[in-house]
Amino acid sequence: MAPHATSADSSSLSPPVRVVIVGNGPVGHRFLEDVLELDSEKRFQLTSICEEKRHAYNRVQLTSYFKHHDPDQLSLCGSSWFGEHNVAFHISCRAVKVNREAHTVETSDGRYIAYDKLVLATGSYAFVPALGNLDQCAKGLFVYRTLDDTEAIVEYIKSGRVRRAAAIGGGLLGLEAAKALYDMRVETHVMEHNPYLMPRQLDATGGKMLVDMIKRLGIHVELNWRTQDLLLDDGGSLRGLRLKNKASGEMWEFECDMLVVCAGIRPRDELGRNCGIELGAQGGIKVDDHMRTSDPDIYAIGEVASHRGKMTYGLVAPGWEMSKVLVSNLTGVNPDAAYTGSDLSTKLKLLGVDVASFGHSDDFWFKNQFKTDDATKAVSLTQADPFLGHYKKLVFNPTGDFLLGGMLVGDVSDYTRLLSAAK
Repeated sequence: MAPHATSADSSSLSPPVRVVIVGNGPVGHRFLEDVLELDSEKRFQLTSICEEKRHAYNRVQLTSYFKHHDPDQLSLCGSSWFGEHNVAFHISCRAVKVNREAHTVETSDGRYIAYDKLVLATGSYAFVPALGNLDQCAKGLFVYRTLDDTEAIVEYIKSGRVRRAAAIGGGLLGLEAAKALYDMRVETHVMEHNPYLMPRQLDATGGKMLVDMIKRLGIHVELNWRTQDLLLDDGGSLRGLRLKNKASGEMWEFECDMLVVCAGIRPRDELGRNCGIELGAQGGIKVDDHMRTSDPDIYAIGEVASHRGKMTYGLVAPGWEMSKVLVSNLTGVNPDAAYTGSDLSTKLKLLGVDVASFGHSDDFWFKNQFKTDDATKAVSLTQADPFLGHYKKLVFNPTGDFLLGGMLVGDVSDYTRLLSAAK
């Protein structure tokens, strides 16, 4: 008589858990790496769906492409990585529909991929405001989000048609785009509708000091101007912008040959929206602390996830933290792992200018504690040196017992020590 199978034997004979992840950006790829690291029993069968024509690459370093023009330098893995790790990989393939009842994902090439667990890491897309003549613009209009976008910008400038370019948006993406245009020896103008740059990370004093430093580098900064219409020639090519000054109401027809729109990003939540998953109040797919959506077999991580009503736009680290929590739960390595928010502190170099901002909690940013003038909520200490271009602002609780956060412009040498103190 054959011996009875043990529980371990039965477990080894159980079918693998089919995990499909939509999106092969930095967060989606990190999820694959996390599963491979923690799935010691090899219980998961992984499938990755990638809409772009290239596998995962480093979006944070996208600006460097304007110097080396080599997409392989941005790649996060080799093309053989997926086969070597037994990951089914569908490239240049878009997920178009999720059937929650059948547990399948329909793709743009006609496949129906079955899943037991579905992870949405679809990220975000570049938001383009409703500008006059937008639909009629045939040439000269670009966004700055993907490698394809970057390649298109480079080729257009190489064509010799660009003398003057504008970047709409004075945030991080807009300034990165401006640097790229400037590095390609194009007269560059940053158009920002606020009275200073980087309003999400800096206050008025820090933002205006950044403006002065960037202007010294030879980049033009146009503040308080909101773009109304695109000006086109008879063939539909961009020849300029019609702008309106927020303060005075003055109109301005600004001549330019290229426009790069960096007016923010929006979550790619259409898959969840179309299959009836609950969304966040401001868009994005609503998730709990375990990255689970309103469907217990579907999860969301990265910029598409709306966690506690908040989005984590523009930063990759929160997406990596979400991935680790989700994989810890799925694999059982730590079933109690929970995502409670991320440190949104950043240190970066913009057009050669060092800028840093830090806060002890995400409320420091989402509730604008770093801008408050209410001494019952926070008290600030500031130090400015306009000659060196240095600005420091430290924000404390009303009694001065705790450092809530702060910002540094020009000199960020104290960043690590201050970030540690705030934490």
